[in-house]
Amino acid sequence: MRTYHKIVALALVLMLAVVPLCLAASEDSDAYSLKSVEVVRGFTDQGEGSIAVYITNGTSSPVTVTIKVDAANGTRSYATKEFTIPANTTTSNVKDSDRHAEVSFSFEGSGHKEIKVTVTGGGDTQTLIKDIDVPHSIWSDWTTYVVIIIVIIFIIVVVWLRMRSVSDAKKENKKEKVFTQMAEEKKAKKQAAQQQTIATEPAKKKIYEGSKRRKQ
Repeated sequence: MRTYHKIVALALVLMLAVVPLCLAASEDSDAYSLKSVEVVRGFTDQGEGSIAVYITNGTSSPVTVTIKVDAANGTRSYATKEFTIPANTTTSNVKDSDRHAEVSFSFEGSGHKEIKVTVTGGGDTQTLIKDIDVPHSIWSDWTTYVVIIIVIIFIIVVVWLRMRSVSDAKKENKKEKVFTQMAEEKKAKKQAAQQQTIATEPAKKKIYEGSKRRKQ
């Protein structure tokens, strides 16, 4: 009978010890949840962009995880970042910055890209696949810079021709003013001479008539 009681007591002790461990293991396995991956800053083949990895933590303690971004086919690793998820981020009063980690990286070339986001922490690993379309940037083409140089040269030539045209017009106007002034001065001298001749005619006529009378 005593042996039976000892066995029952030992079984109860083991149950009390195992249940918390099971609950702790369950809590650890559900400590965080990888919800989604969104592009928050657009990618181009010329520069880097950013993705937001949304993770929630339903426990009463913060959880630190490692976020790794790779090509889905495993040919390249793009970025790795650690992120600490605050406790109880499943509630609605948590600010958005506590719900996600922003990861920046760049692609080689444009086109359709497929990435794999892996979140590891608390003895758990979760993954998501994300498709991203990377547009072509005109700034990666050498022809863009050639066109810019041609446009700049064209503008310089147009401005130079315009300035030269204005300068030539001013010179022509100056010449016309000089010629006009000379013609006006010549005309004025001629008119003055004519007026002087008209003014001296009566005197000359009187002198001539007086001389004629004396001869008679």
